[in-house]
Amino acid sequence: MTRWPFVLILACVNCWAGASDRYYPDIKVTSPDRQLRLDAKSPDNNGGKHAPFAAGFEYTLTDLSSGKVRWTHKQRMKPSGFGDSLAPDGEGSPMRAFVDNAGHTVLYVAGEELIVLAPQDGRKLAQVPLLDKLCDAETGNYVGHTTAGPDWNRWSLWRFSEAASLDKQTRRVFCVNSYWQHHVVVDVDTGDLLASGAVTNAADESTRAYLKQAVDTQRIWAMEMLSLVANGKARTLDGTEQGGVTAAVQIAGACKIAEAVPLLQALESGGTDGGPSTAGWSSNNLRQDIHLALRRLNVQPRTGPCMTLYEMQPGNDFAFPDPEDAIPSRAQPAERVKTVDQVTAGITTRRLVQLIGGPDYEHFDSTLRNRSVDYDIDTDPPFTLRVGLKDGKVQDVKRISAPVWQDGYARERGHDSHPNILGR
Repeated sequence: MTRWPFVLILACVNCWAGASDRYYPDIKVTSPDRQLRLDAKSPDNNGGKHAPFAAGFEYTLTDLSSGKVRWTHKQRMKPSGFGDSLAPDGEGSPMRAFVDNAGHTVLYVAGEELIVLAPQDGRKLAQVPLLDKLCDAETGNYVGHTTAGPDWNRWSLWRFSEAASLDKQTRRVFCVNSYWQHHVVVDVDTGDLLASGAVTNAADESTRAYLKQAVDTQRIWAMEMLSLVANGKARTLDGTEQGGVTAAVQIAGACKIAEAVPLLQALESGGTDGGPSTAGWSSNNLRQDIHLALRRLNVQPRTGPCMTLYEMQPGNDFAFPDPEDAIPSRAQPAERVKTVDQVTAGITTRRLVQLIGGPDYEHFDSTLRNRSVDYDIDTDPPFTLRVGLKDGKVQDVKRISAPVWQDGYARERGHDSHPNILGR
């Protein structure tokens, strides 16, 4: 299952059999000025225990200066009582919640929807399906599917903002910015969906104006976030936003923000290793994202590795490797070009690492019946070396003539096979 599991709409009770349990813990968020608190509580989570498929949530907005409850809103359930599978007017159980200083409240709920609640009394102003606005190509290219539901928003940015209409009227809006630059903009005072899509595909000038502002404000946000983190100042995400440094790094690369390069380089040596997996490797996800952003900005990464490989015993495919079996990597990205031609089928995993260091990405490829890792080689022209590993040896070596990082959002997708593979 991928790193950010999210919830899938299920049409009937029988569909639960093949799905993972989904957990919806109680949520508590405060407004940026710490004057308002939103609580989302389910009776299924009584006593701090998280029950699978918790539902029946009650939302309470409290004024912390007076201790008075401004409003409550109860989750509207479909007749079957499940919080995931929605009927008309039904509301999924919450996965995230956002509240600003005025009390505007937005819920991200199971079923991949936004619910907008009025700041004065908690009335539901709108229920906006996020994925329904995608064309078939977007759904196929950018939305992964797991037993825990659609996987699409690891690098997404969620936040309140201001936006001006064509007649220069300022609106309070909530924006969801996806990694492939599909933006959803909702007016939180009226619940109106102002825009959904990419700037290049806007249907009219009004939609284009809102989408352009969503792009501009995300660029500003990304630079602010990167500046704070690069200078050692922790950025606390308050109740108005959800994103973090991974979203800022991805935005910098995808939007070609050249002034972000020194900030990305300052963060390149950071990040943490996630620990070994049964695949025989571990990943520094932040460094992977930074290297991808730098390459998109035509800058060669300086610090590696992004992944650590481990000695794996033959026939022991599903065991976690011992951390002491990590293979030390000394070759940096710039040094790979000197020895990459020595990587051939049959050499050991240890020899692979000695030659070109740790890899950049893992890759699921249904055409290769083994574990695959990718090395991005910064020659002129650049290419990606895909290496299949099995039983502690290199089984398969493929050169991808156009490097994967140049192929749209293939790196973010990760799970797709890359068609442009040339045998050596």
